Parts: sequence; structure tokens; C-alpha cells
Amino acid sequence: MPFLSLNSEVSALRRSLHLYVGPNALDEIRLRPPASNDDEASFLRLTNWCYVLLHEAGRTSIDYLLNLPSNEGRADRNLREVLTSVHSLRTYCVHNLGITDREMQLSLRAHNWLREKSGTDSPKLEHQWKDCFESLCTEVSEVVIHCHGAFDTVLKSHTDGEGAIEDLRKRLDRNWPTEKFGILVKEILTLLDQDLNVPVFRDRHLKKWRRYLNDLSEKDDLETKMIRLIERDVLNHLDEILPIDGRDIIALGIPQGPDVGIALRKARELHMQNRDLSREELMDLVRKSNLPENDEK
Repeated sequence: MPFLSLNSEVSALRRSLHLYVGPNALDEIRLRPPASNDDEASFLRLTNWCYVLLHEAGRTSIDYLLNLPSNEGRADRNLREVLTSVHSLRTYCVHNLGITDREMQLSLRAHNWLREKSGTDSPKLEHQWKDCFESLCTEVSEVVIHCHGAFDTVLKSHTDGEGAIEDLRKRLDRNWPTEKFGILVKEILTLLDQDLNVPVFRDRHLKKWRRYLNDLSEKDDLETKMIRLIERDVLNHLDEILPIDGRDIIALGIPQGPDVGIALRKARELHMQNRDLSREELMDLVRKSNLPENDEK
């Protein structure tokens, strides 16, 4: 399937969602579209374009509609594999993946997809890139077509239609951009006079925060609730970070073994009681709490 057909299906779904749900139901994709269909650069552009469609611009609406039956009267849960494939391909193409279990799993998914579509996990020839390009267009089009069919089914329903549309509107209201969570983290860190790698911390907790946001009741003040949750996660993270480690404990003269663990637990307890303790002050308190004469007393 050519990209023009995929883009046409997306535009048709966007028009329907904007008309009946609202302008935030499926955002415009402002990335440069692929210029061709048989080279690596065009495939990379297509992959990024599809990622933005499925995981950013249409994240809430597409996720919601995939759970609903289409014109055929069933929800096609296998189409969620397309979302996973697009995520894996995009991550594999634009990130320097390492050797953690998660990174290796993403790389393996991407390699398997490329091999299945082109016969090799390292396409080089024009016909190989064309096979990958057209396969991705076809798979993502199937997702979009299903979602449009599911939305048509919703519109035809006299009993559940309006309820489903209202439910989608509520979900979209809670579809905060990733940047908003980062802003809240920065504000909390400023109040606490602390510093963190905000993007890394935010991304580690983002799925949990989104689930929590979706589960809040209509009566809740969403921002207040989220600030409290994020603040708790920031404080828990700061509590876990000690200015000293096991090597410092051994340097105090405590022999390697169970006593080091006991001393570290004591250090954490002291740190939680007073986060303003310097490294030297904390070391001194740990030293005093572990002196033999203190134990005898």
C-alpha cells in the first residue's frame, strides 16, 4: 500500500473524530512525509510518522477504539501488535540500544519484523526497502481502518454511542502531554531545592502516572492529585540515594560482610531523618553508632 493511501485513511478518521469528539481527538502530524518508498531514508521517515500517529497524536483515541468492535462486530486485539512493532522499529532506528534485557528485546522485535518483510534483518537493496515500506503502510492502515469502523459502529449505536463518545472525551481531557509531567517534576524539585535528571525520572514513572490520572474520579482536582503522587515518587527516590556507599562503610573499619549491610541500613535511617546531612556528617554518625563501646552501653 502506498503512503498516500495510508495518509488518506488517517485524514478520514481525523475528520470524523474532530467532528463528533473534538479537535484534540487526533492531532495533525507535522513531520516531513517520506519522499519515496524504496530507500532507507524514506522508511525511517515513515517509521517516525507512524510512531507519532500511534503513540503521540492518536495515542488516546486509537488505544480506545482498538478495544471496540468494528463493522464486523469484533475488536481486533491482534492489531495491537502493529503498535508494538512500530514502537520497536522506531526505537531501534533512532536510539543507540544497549544490551539490557529490554533493549535486546526491542532490537530482536525490530530485526524479526525486517526479516519477515524483506527477507533480511539488514535491508540494503531498493526492493527490500520497498517491501518494508509497503508492509508498514499496510499494517498501520489496517489499524486506522479498524478504528474508523469502530467509530462508525459507535455513531450508529442508539444505546451506547453517546456514552462511548463522552468516555473518549474524558480520556482525552486526561491525555496530558509528556512535557506537562516534566514541568511538574521540575516545580517539585525547585520547592525541595533538589536536582534530578528530569527526563529519565519522568520516563521511568510515566506509564504509572498516566494510569493513575485515568483512574481519578470526575470530582478530583487532577493537577493536585498528580502533584501529590509525583512529589511522593520524588521523595522516595531521594530517600533511596545515600551520599555514601558500602566502600565508605568499609573505610570506617567495619569488616566486609553482614555488618556492612547493617551500617548501610542505619545510614539510610539517619539520612531519612535529616536529608541535609553532609557526607562527612553522615559518616561520623554511622561511625559513632557502630563503635563497640556504644554497643556495650
